[in-house]
Amino acid sequence: MLKYLLSYSFLALIFLLPFAVKAQVVITNPAFPQVDKPVLITFDATQGSGGLAGYTGDVYAHTGVITSQSSSGSDWKYVKSNWGQNTPETKLTRIADDLYTLEITPDIRQYYGVPQNEQILQMAFVFRSEEEVGGSYLEGKTETGGDIFVEVYEGGLQVSFELPATDALIQVPGDSIFIKVNSSEANMISLFNDGVLMKQDTGDMLQDTLITGLYGKHWIKAVATNDTGYVADSFYYYVRKPTVVQEMPAGIRDGINYTDDETVVLSLVAPYKEFVFVIGDFNDWEVDSSFAMKLTPDSVRFWLEIEGLTPLQEYIFQYFVDGELRIADPYTDKTSDPWDDKYITDQVYPGLIDYPAGKTFGIAGVLQTAQTDYPWQVESFTPPAPEDLIIY
Repeated sequence: MLKYLLSYSFLALIFLLPFAVKAQVVITNPAFPQVDKPVLITFDATQGSGGLAGYTGDVYAHTGVITSQSSSGSDWKYVKSNWGQNTPETKLTRIADDLYTLEITPDIRQYYGVPQNEQILQMAFVFRSEEEVGGSYLEGKTETGGDIFVEVYEGGLQVSFELPATDALIQVPGDSIFIKVNSSEANMISLFNDGVLMKQDTGDMLQDTLITGLYGKHWIKAVATNDTGYVADSFYYYVRKPTVVQEMPAGIRDGINYTDDETVVLSLVAPYKEFVFVIGDFNDWEVDSSFAMKLTPDSVRFWLEIEGLTPLQEYIFQYFVDGELRIADPYTDKTSDPWDDKYITDQVYPGLIDYPAGKTFGIAGVLQTAQTDYPWQVESFTPPAPEDLIIY
């Protein structure tokens, strides 16, 4: 979630600015961990990658920090124990099925042993099983299989949404959304729906329930204020219309269909699904009515025609299914991978398009109109029958 700290004179601008939202895998108490104070980490094994869901053995944290001396956002410092090493201070306490806590005491700096002259930016975690299961450790990581990072604060005015813990809610009229806002050092928290004040409260927490109404996209913003200024956080929810049922154009196959140099028709086989949106570079990865896929009358395929694309430009995209599942097109001839693409150098693949980090998660597909046909050197090749193929 993106936060702003500005003077009061700019308060009106808060309602014109989009904010990025990112769900967290762990919850901290306090909500804004400070470097010189203890913090309680609560880990829900059913969230994120879910690798430890249902596991009944002991769970340990592989943990370190990102500091001012880290060479990158993945350069852990002051790691508490080697991978696979079980120590009392990294053992989590089971408080319920799939729910664990870890106490960082007496404070964050002393727990990790970070010198006073080094700034702590984030705590980093990977949770794992006590011992290997089937030849490897079970792991609790982010939804994309990455390390879990928790921001560390020096103090000051802060605000963020604890609930809803998602980046885009897709609703229908009459749905309810429970909202929980946490703040630090605020005199007042104000909650706005599309710029209209919903509720105000003093203290470090605000809760409210919103009943959805009008179709379209709506922004919820929380503004925390004190004598120094204000900070804000935000998320959006989208109230969708019923899925349009319409026959797919003739000649369209499953996957990506390039109909001209600026147009593509996408077809996804998704029976028993209620709705699908296409999200990608062409709509800044946000849910939009123009990118709601239509459903064929037999309720088997979703399809959408996208026009106005720039010839030869690569676009990364995903299908957002039922507001929960983000997937690449199964027939795409190129993927964008948040885990492995970062290891591909320009020498191996010049000009590889960057994964849209912070805007989505999971494998995405790539489309590109006006491609030049590959000049096959052997045109008489006859492949084996599909049942005889061995594909690596």
